[in-house]
Amino acid sequence: SESKNGKINGGNSSYYGGGFYAYGGTIYLKSGNITENTAYCGGGFYIDEAELFLEGGSVSNNTADRGGGIYVNDTTLTIEDGEVSRNHAVVDGGGVYGYDKSIVYMKGGTVADNECEADGGGFYFGMAAGSMHMTGGNIVRNKAATRGGGIFWKCNGILALTGGVITENHTDFRYNSINWNANGGGGVYASHSRYGLTPIGSDPYIGGNIQIYNNTSCISEGILPSWNNANVVESNIFLAENSITVKQALGQEDGVPNVPLTDG
Repeated sequence: SESKNGKINGGNSSYYGGGFYAYGGTIYLKSGNITENTAYCGGGFYIDEAELFLEGGSVSNNTADRGGGIYVNDTTLTIEDGEVSRNHAVVDGGGVYGYDKSIVYMKGGTVADNECEADGGGFYFGMAAGSMHMTGGNIVRNKAATRGGGIFWKCNGILALTGGVITENHTDFRYNSINWNANGGGGVYASHSRYGLTPIGSDPYIGGNIQIYNNTSCISEGILPSWNNANVVESNIFLAENSITVKQALGQEDGVPNVPLTDG
């Protein structure tokens, strides 16, 4: 299906997809607005075993327990343009929640001003083989209460950040009934596997033209890695002004190699 112009707003679901639910097929959002919808999972969109292309328009001001803006289950999400903004998750994934082998390609567009009360203000990946490939676009001003203001990634798939901008995201730790683990990763929180699973992809890869700066947190404001072998490469990476110390921002105390830094 394809959406041009128009508006879906005010929807409410006790289960999935307050604004739009799809099982199978291919969905394109080219313009218009998915806004002010609520659900248990996927306030704006809930997409199951399908493909979703964001090529314009906006997914904004939606609310859910998980996936305030978009919840994808075993789905390929491609963000080329448009905006996912000002969505709220009561638990995880303020902007986008990826589950069960979902793959996200972020080539453009903006994920901004989303919030959650646990992990993953902008993006949340927390199961099995979820993967994210960022080559462009902006992840900006998202906020998580505990970990991963911009991106929370804790699964055994592939995380590759090689382009675009991750900036002004924030984590603000507080003890609560949802998640009382130590916080971190104002920009990115990344752990290679979960539940003792053997990683099926490469270690997290950060390089190319990615820019990660001006993210804030009490602990490791830029990137908080908890993997053993991170591929932070000497390319055109811009990683600056994120943390209490440069070593904490890069996770060098965990064995991450030195890379050139710009004070920007």
